[in-house]
Amino acid sequence: MKKKLLMIATFFVCFTFIGGVKANNLDSLETTVDIDQNGNGHVTEVWKIDADEGTESYHAFGKMADRSITNFEVSRDGKKYTHVNSWNVNNSKAEKANKNGINKTSDGLELCWGIEYGTHTYTVTYTVNNLVWQYDDSQILYFTFLPQNMKQAPDKFSLTINAPSKLGDIKYSSYGFDSKNSVKDNQIIFKSKGKMSSDEYVVALVGFPKDMFTLSINKSETYKDVANEALEGAKLNENDSFSTLFVFSVFGFIFLIIVLIITISLISKQAQDRIDKTEYIIPKDINYFRDIPFDKDILEAYYIGKYSGIILKENLLNAYLLKWLKEKKIDMIPYDGGRFDFNKNDNFLIDVNNLNDFPNEIEAELAGLIKQSAKDNRVNPKDFKKWCTTNYQKLDKWLESAENVSKDILIEKGYIIKTEEEYKPNKKRNILKFTSKLAEEVTRLKGLKKFLNEMTKIEDKQAIEIHLWDEYLIFAEMFGIADKVAKQLKDFYPDLYRDNEMYFNHIIALNLITHSWTDAAQSAAYNGGSFSGGGMSSGGFSGGGGGVR
Repeated sequence: MKKKLLMIATFFVCFTFIGGVKANNLDSLETTVDIDQNGNGHVTEVWKIDADEGTESYHAFGKMADRSITNFEVSRDGKKYTHVNSWNVNNSKAEKANKNGINKTSDGLELCWGIEYGTHTYTVTYTVNNLVWQYDDSQILYFTFLPQNMKQAPDKFSLTINAPSKLGDIKYSSYGFDSKNSVKDNQIIFKSKGKMSSDEYVVALVGFPKDMFTLSINKSETYKDVANEALEGAKLNENDSFSTLFVFSVFGFIFLIIVLIITISLISKQAQDRIDKTEYIIPKDINYFRDIPFDKDILEAYYIGKYSGIILKENLLNAYLLKWLKEKKIDMIPYDGGRFDFNKNDNFLIDVNNLNDFPNEIEAELAGLIKQSAKDNRVNPKDFKKWCTTNYQKLDKWLESAENVSKDILIEKGYIIKTEEEYKPNKKRNILKFTSKLAEEVTRLKGLKKFLNEMTKIEDKQAIEIHLWDEYLIFAEMFGIADKVAKQLKDFYPDLYRDNEMYFNHIIALNLITHSWTDAAQSAAYNGGSFSGGGMSSGGFSGGGGGVR
């Protein structure tokens, strides 16, 4: 049981619902286009991605018209991927690992490849056939190299276009982003001035000499016609952006009013409940405390622990998961029936078949929420995160209920004395008197946290009761230090560490698995749709999206 508990503790430490967990980020994207004599563009994209969730990265293109994309290849940190003919975006991370393929969509196509968590460099190469077209007065490149509505817009972006010979006095421009453009020898260079946003995109327009290339696509238009078209497309997008900004501004104002009303309401409510802390005195210097206060009841400790800043509100769920494991109400199994791989966040399943019979309504309610995300009584952490995207309010409401129930328990046990007083004519409010008895127990709770947090500094290590480790880990999770506590087992109990080494090793890589309803709420708020605009020949105005998903 101890091994199983430590195993699940490792997982649920990674399952921590804390704000501040770093989301996926596109640190930089460098695009180089080498144009051959026939006007084909041989593209090399270098993506530096820092990812901690998702299964793949992709680059979306709109309708290709008389163009096509061939020779699509990907490598990660120099290791070449295997190209697959049929790409399924719904496959797992493991199924996509070290593979790339093309996903055809109603808007065009997507170049897709599997990702690994952490910071990696992906080199993406492909050929855009017929990138340059023949026009009446010039040969023109007009193409969307970066779509709008990227899930992660690049912090830095550059586009370098290499012509087969030295360039003279040419016409060139870019649309969709704030850039610094230049021409040097045979190169046209476009660089972003700062971090790009998701509503920005990159369209390049270059007018080459009329006879530089040998081209197969002819258009009865001029450079001016294409430039006007590009400008109209950009104006359309600017109008759309302005409309969106206006709408969000209006809703932002409404939201501000709502927040103000709620704040006033909360202030009013707080005015009715006064906390008397005359007997609630916590010493500044806290001694180590090895026993677990509040009768080892995490719900009983929750309200005052949160009030005192000892317990992290979001970690109550994780504490219950560890408690249920101890009670054998849940179990942890490999996703595919094979071996556990803590480097993959889609490799775990939580069996909830025995998640029944609870001592209070709070546990029962949480179990019901967990089961809502289950398939065949098994919860995939990745699927749970998706479920949170549309149901995070339910978890927030559950946390509020848990806090109220916890407070009622403390009142019932005499830790808090509830009375009434008249504070205005004909108006009464509750008085919550925090007792010295409560202060003593909170002091012990802080002492326990100090003990678990500073175990390596304690000399009498042998005095620790090994049978308490399962309960220690549960409260350590409440404190937000379960990862540190688990790591210290190596120094305290080397034999126990050796028996569970694979689990402890993966605690170090906490950033590989993140599950947070805070993140889910943000994803729900900022998940954008597809972009549509002008550009008959830009090769992608009608398509949108890209990044990690």
